[in-house]
Amino acid sequence: MKKNNYMLKLAHENYVLRLKNIDLQNEIQQLKEKQEALYITHANTVLMLQQNKPKNLRSLSF
Repeated sequence: MKKNNYMLKLAHENYVLRLKNIDLQNEIQQLKEKQEALYITHANTVLMLQQNKPKNLRSLSF
């Protein structure tokens, strides 16, 4: 009986770890998407600055 309880406990821990793994993979994907969006925003800002060459950043409008 102790062996069965131990095996059930291990199976449960395995299940919980798999769920945590899925959550972390989702979080990683969201962070990659945010990173890509920030990269695009930065690239667009750089292009705008190169084209407009404002005298100061306060003249920028977003």
